[in-house]
Amino acid sequence: MIPLRCSNCNKLLGMIDGRAEIKCPKCKTMNEYPKPIKDLAGYGMVLYEDGWVYHNKDRIGWVRPEERDSESPRLWTHVNS
Repeated sequence: MIPLRCSNCNKLLGMIDGRAEIKCPKCKTMNEYPKPIKDLAGYGMVLYEDGWVYHNKDRIGWVRPEERDSESPRLWTHVNS
């Protein structure tokens, strides 16, 4: 389990295991873990800092660490892994 702290006021919001969206009761900031780092191709796919890619809250694949900063990272799924 990982401690999740508010990105604005540093208040401990709880211990999580997996993906979470929590609104801080103190400062009302919305906190997401893992943090989204890139919107992919404008198709509603979001790359998170742990490498997983989600589409409409469904995990659909991942991006290798060496490709996460590239302009067009390759999406890996169980089919091409």
